[in-house]
Amino acid sequence: MSNFAVIGVGVGALWTRSGPLFIVGTVFAGAAVGTLFRHGLSVTDALCDPGNRAELNATYFLFLYSGLVVPVLLLGFADQAVGTRVSSTMLAALVVSTALVGLALGRRTESTSTPDTFSRPSTHLTPVEENHE
Repeated sequence: MSNFAVIGVGVGALWTRSGPLFIVGTVFAGAAVGTLFRHGLSVTDALCDPGNRAELNATYFLFLYSGLVVPVLLLGFADQAVGTRVSSTMLAALVVSTALVGLALGRRTESTSTPDTFSRPSTHLTPVEENHE
C-alpha cells in the first residue's frame, strides 16, 4: 500500500467515522514510518565513520522525533481552531504536497548527478572501497 493510500485511508476514516478503517490506516502508517526509520538509519550508518556513528545516530533521532512532534502540536492547535476533520485534511494535503515536491526534486537531482556521488547510497553496512591506482 502506498503512503498516499495510507493517508487517504486515515482521512477517509475521519470523514466516515469508521473505527476499523482508522485502525487499518494506523497500522499501515506505523509500518511505513518504521520502515522509513530503519532505512534512514541504515543509510546514515553506511555513510559515516565508525568513530562518529553514535553522534550521527543521536542527531538522526533528534531530528526524526522533532519531525514527529512539531506536526502533532500544530495539528492540535489547528484542531482547536477549525475542528478535527478540517485540520486533519489540511495536514494530509500538506504531507502529500510535500511528498510530491520532494519526489520531483529527487528525480531532478538524481538525473543530474554523476555515478560517483552519494545521491543513492547503498543501504548495505559495508564500507566504501576506494580505488587508489
